[in-house]
Amino acid sequence: MKIRSVFTCLAALSLVACASYDGGYSPACPTFVANVVQLESGEFTWSKLSDEVVIGNDGQPVNRYPDFPKHGDYRIRAGVLSMTTTDGEDLPPMYFHEAGEQLYLLSEVEFLAMEQSGQLPDCALLRAGPPGQN
Repeated sequence: MKIRSVFTCLAALSLVACASYDGGYSPACPTFVANVVQLESGEFTWSKLSDEVVIGNDGQPVNRYPDFPKHGDYRIRAGVLSMTTTDGEDLPPMYFHEAGEQLYLLSEVEFLAMEQSGQLPDCALLRAGPPGQN
């Protein structure tokens, strides 16, 4: 019985920790091509968006990102976001960065560049707000 109580408490603490990262993350600047990541209650949706429309030989629009959106579960450990799709694919890690009251989500390349330069990338993904406020 004690083991079950400890496990339940740990699971609850894990959800509380994840809840502080929940929300929609989109580019902090105007852009023509964008990654958009939605985190909510341990589940994610990662979409790619573009203003550009490509027309195929048949005269119909071509889906530039046929593998997106991606859906699945996420985990956060020490400020690193790990995502696994519903198909079991492990996606590249992403990194959280707080600047003032803003919360950013960076790719590994962006994170390493920021660590080296001390500068936040221009169009890093910025949390718009908690679920329901994006």
